[in-house]
Amino acid sequence: MSNSGASRFAVGDMGILQTDTHLDTPASMQLLDGHITPHGAVHIPSFWEAGTPTMTFSEDMNSCSCLPHVYYFTRVLHALTNEAVPSFKIVRSAVRTVHDALKCIACSRSMIVSQDPTEKLRALCTLLSLIPGFYHQLLQMVDCEASLAVVENRRLAFRLEESGGLWGDLARDGACPDVKRLKDHPLDPELWRQTMRALLRTDVYGLNMHIYSGESGRLARQGRHSGLNDMVEMLDELATRGPFSHMNGWLHPESTGIPTCMNWIETAKQSVSGLIIG
Repeated sequence: MSNSGASRFAVGDMGILQTDTHLDTPASMQLLDGHITPHGAVHIPSFWEAGTPTMTFSEDMNSCSCLPHVYYFTRVLHALTNEAVPSFKIVRSAVRTVHDALKCIACSRSMIVSQDPTEKLRALCTLLSLIPGFYHQLLQMVDCEASLAVVENRRLAFRLEESGGLWGDLARDGACPDVKRLKDHPLDPELWRQTMRALLRTDVYGLNMHIYSGESGRLARQGRHSGLNDMVEMLDELATRGPFSHMNGWLHPESTGIPTCMNWIETAKQSVSGLIIG
């Protein structure tokens, strides 16, 4: 992905803050903050590189690394440069962070049985609310880059890892053969544009997967890769489970008015629903 012309768009310019992002920073954030330079450049730590697990999963509710990573990307989204490639990787890595946190056994359990499950729920909703505005700008960057390549009569390389890579079941062998076949190949601008938009579309809407055996051609496994819409539904499900009824009005279905956590989820839901990629 070339950087030519991408500087016309700066990720973070849009007025997208629909929820409070001034979250209290845990001590574990100090290490991650070292990846944000004084000049605003952002570096992805090695444990976010494409093809590696985003987080350290554990069944111990106090030992997983999900929450500091969610805080990290909530802050990093406001410290991006205006270069297309780094922006693409950072924003898509934020989606990957939410995806992996929702798949984490420790996070799911803590948001159900903890005496104060609201911190992780609030942090996830905040990050989910922020992401769609940045995706709108990534779409602008893609269109701008493709148009510029047409004018300059050049092709564009599809840099999968530099664009955030694949995660979850999509990263498994045989899951996305077409995308992996295009990896690092120079493409005509329109094909490159369609490929990049397809990557973003999968992030938003998810994907039903049918993976076939290369030898027999038979269906080997099937499943679903969760998109942003699925993630909001997963949060909604967590917030409405019965065990939350003891939370003194935070999540109690019989409390007057709308519980605070449901306001957070509704904000995230409205933000994600406004992100449409045709």
